[in-house]
Amino acid sequence: MKLYTSQLSPFARKVRILILEKNLQEQVELIESNPYEATAEHLIANPLSKVPALTLANGESLYESYVICEYLDALSGDRLMPQAEKHLPALQQMALTDGLMQTTFSIAVELNRRAESERSMDWVDRWAETLVRGVDALANVLPTYEDSLTLPHIGAVCALDYLDLRASDRVDWRKQQPSLNTWYDTFGERAAMQQTRPVA
Repeated sequence: MKLYTSQLSPFARKVRILILEKNLQEQVELIESNPYEATAEHLIANPLSKVPALTLANGESLYESYVICEYLDALSGDRLMPQAEKHLPALQQMALTDGLMQTTFSIAVELNRRAESERSMDWVDRWAETLVRGVDALANVLPTYEDSLTLPHIGAVCALDYLDLRASDRVDWRKQQPSLNTWYDTFGERAAMQQTRPVA
């Protein structure tokens, strides 16, 4: 299998962490790809020109991080995605952290990809307010997380690290919600998290 990824994408990072945590490195080849300059092979894997995208051995492709994570997670019985009655709450937890990452990405694109004369600071301010609410919501939902590592844990770490990378001047999540910092000290320092931590 081939995974089209980017070192700075928090969505691709979720998949890379899962691969490390489940020891799937021998089964998945990582291909660094710039979504803004995607190769023909990448566009075949994902016509939306996004990362991550996973090409399977039979030539079929999967895209969107939650789809890829579900597929790779199911390759072994030791699941990281909670099942049965815990599945829906876990999906809701992941929706929150995905939303945090997407909102942070919107700010980064507005400030770094648009010409200064075309930027909308009203939108940036609005997205920053969304991040503040999202951080509060994450702190409130953390007590419902499993005690051991799950996909929602991975999503939360990726979201918080991405906030640090792209929006630390607008949201100080450690100061805003100290409980997140305590939680992060446990899960954010796992080997797979450290190996994949983004650096601008």
